[in-house]
Amino acid sequence: MTVASKTFAAAILAVVLSLLSASATAVGDIARGRTLYAAQCQSCHGGPTNSVTIRCANNATCLTSAINSVTSMRFLASILSTQDREDITAYIGNPNGGGAETPPTLSYTPSTNLSLSGPSGDLGASASGSIIVTPAGGIGTTAAATTRFDQCSITGGSSFAISSVNMSFVGATTTALLFTPSCIRTSTQQLGTLKCKETRASAAAVDRSWQLVCPAAAVVNTPPELSYLPAAGDKVLLTTSPSLSNSQATAFIAIDPIGGAGVGSSANKTLGECAISGADASAFSLATAAEVVLRPEGQNGYVDVGCVRADSLVRTATLACIERTAGVSPISKTWPLSCPSKAQIVPQTGWYWNAAEGGRGYFIENRNGSIFMGAFLYTPQGPAWWFVGNAPVSGPDFSSPMYTLQGGQSLTGAFKTATLTASPGTVQLKFATDSTATMTWPGGTVNLVRFPFTDLTTVKAPQAGAPEPGWWWNERESGRGFSIGFEEKLIFICGFMYDDAGEPTWYVSTGAMSTPSLYEGQWLLLANGQAMGAPYKPAQTINANAGSLKIDFSDRRNAVMTLPDGRTIPLTRQPQ
Repeated sequence: MTVASKTFAAAILAVVLSLLSASATAVGDIARGRTLYAAQCQSCHGGPTNSVTIRCANNATCLTSAINSVTSMRFLASILSTQDREDITAYIGNPNGGGAETPPTLSYTPSTNLSLSGPSGDLGASASGSIIVTPAGGIGTTAAATTRFDQCSITGGSSFAISSVNMSFVGATTTALLFTPSCIRTSTQQLGTLKCKETRASAAAVDRSWQLVCPAAAVVNTPPELSYLPAAGDKVLLTTSPSLSNSQATAFIAIDPIGGAGVGSSANKTLGECAISGADASAFSLATAAEVVLRPEGQNGYVDVGCVRADSLVRTATLACIERTAGVSPISKTWPLSCPSKAQIVPQTGWYWNAAEGGRGYFIENRNGSIFMGAFLYTPQGPAWWFVGNAPVSGPDFSSPMYTLQGGQSLTGAFKTATLTASPGTVQLKFATDSTATMTWPGGTVNLVRFPFTDLTTVKAPQAGAPEPGWWWNERESGRGFSIGFEEKLIFICGFMYDDAGEPTWYVSTGAMSTPSLYEGQWLLLANGQAMGAPYKPAQTINANAGSLKIDFSDRRNAVMTLPDGRTIPLTRQPQ
């Protein structure tokens, strides 16, 4: 036989041996091989039919050769017996044999409730916890042997969070995985519900849920700083009111708690033990609680003072109160008090108008020697328009630039900061009596009188228990506000704000109070009335239902307003 013939014969023999090897009948246990493959091979090689693994189908010798020659597989030499290798390669050769595949079952640690924790218990610090997902008992490598765990979400406390969870467990794997819900600590404990979906093979998804507990922060009690208006040491000028006789005057000191944290007596400050002294002390009175408690970020407190006016003498006295903080020496706060005589002109707070020029008006508040004025009228083009003025009042005289703004918050819009625009001039008031004045402005001279909105003839006192008239606002939404007056059971309110284009506009509402503390009505929008300096023409109601209005007064100086879109905002009496 020639050399060429020998070479050809050898090649034929190799092919025959290869075919015999590849087609040999497997002697392994396919079901057992499936389990062994999932435990020892799948993490590196994936499914049994990939291009590398399939070379050893029904060939234990091939697997042994790979174990001996591939460094990363040598550890299997002492783990897999000869029969194990037969079983594994039989499974590789027939991955769909050996019975049905089974997805693993999952267990969870913890199984129901999870309390989150963290290295810091401070306010605003994060807390977290882990849930461990452990698979067991599966057989196979395909989708029919797969259990999925995903679609997690949390309801309840707003500070909870969870990153995307997408877990897949295949066959006999026993490798556990975990995921970590978290939260941000607040001053109170928060509860949330975590829900995820568990799906075994093609079965319907099942909900798995846990109650999450976000612990309260370990708040360190810090009392607020107190801001007084008028400031301690400044003179308190008492003023008249339409609800009082000419022989009486009143004033209040507003106390604003700023900052602080915590709850309870050690987090509060108090102002109390108030007393009035001086030669005219008997003419003054205190109409306030014996102790005003100021809480961190809480509502304002007030000290109300009254006096009896003498015919021609200004009566004076001194108010002294004690400010107390736990663990700190008490501090004395004092204010000089001044009660005007009956002979003095003391501008009254309320609505003013010119009876011959109905449809526009002016809300004037006199408090502690300063006037805050708002004018509600129209542009020459017709839309509603307003300006404000604010300056000290000197006896019967007041003078201020006319401040105009634009770009601020609309009736139901999100908060936007308003910006000042060019002033159209100066407004001046000269009061002839407590309730009449002459206004001089770029539009000429206009005589004003207190507006009697009950019957247009005589200003009436408000019903007992009525809130305090004046300017009201939401201090978190500055740039717009509400002037509110009361007569008998009626309320008259004007809201100054901005339209959707950012131009200043105003709405008005009036009607009977449902109770001394509740009003429900409609906003009206007017236009095409008298502009500054223009001849009189009556205004027109262009929208008799610009939106619903509800104001629920919790006391004389605090309320909740419901806007037309249903949103509620807190309102407070603006201290000015």
